[in-house]
Amino acid sequence: MRQTQFYRTFPDLSGRKVLIVDLHIYTGSNLKAAVDLVRLSQPDQIKTLVLFRHDVQNRAIEPNMVAQDAPGTKAKVPWSMTPEHRETYLTSGPKI
Repeated sequence: MRQTQFYRTFPDLSGRKVLIVDLHIYTGSNLKAAVDLVRLSQPDQIKTLVLFRHDVQNRAIEPNMVAQDAPGTKAKVPWSMTPEHRETYLTSGPKI
């Protein structure tokens, strides 16, 4: 396993509430790594939010909140659409 070194000082989060937001979750390994890193700073509470949860079994972590379940491995996001579709999606798309 590769170990990452951080060259910046991590902020002191003790006594704070932290919300970690990720766009997609598949296996959950990136979200779990973020939670584990934030946990080192001993915040009072850590919550996670993902915008798209993909249909994958045995995740490393489940998010606390999910904006939209995305069946399969792909989800339509506003920046992958034509400008006309993007405007419709943003005004009538999923509500978070």
